[in-house]
Amino acid sequence: MIEAIANAINSVQSCSLLDIDPGESTNRTVYTFVGSPEAVVQGALAGAVAASKLIDMSIHTGIDIYCLLLCISSVYYAIPAN
Repeated sequence: MIEAIANAINSVQSCSLLDIDPGESTNRTVYTFVGSPEAVVQGALAGAVAASKLIDMSIHTGIDIYCLLLCISSVYYAIPAN
C-alpha cells in the first residue's frame, strides 16, 4: 500500500518523491516530494486518490481509527531569479 501511493505520486511528471517515513507508532506515513507548484498539487492529489482506493477504514485499527486524512503540512516552492 505504501509503495502504491508512492508510485502514484511519482507518476506525476516533474514531481519527485524524496522520502517515505512510515511512522508505525503514529499510524501514519509521511511522503516528502518536490516539484513545481502544479506538479506538487497533482502529486498530492494522485497520492490521495490512490490512498482512498487502498485504505479500508472499516477494518482499520490503531490510534486514529475514525478518519483518513491527507495533510499537506508544508508546501515550499522557489521562485526563479531573473
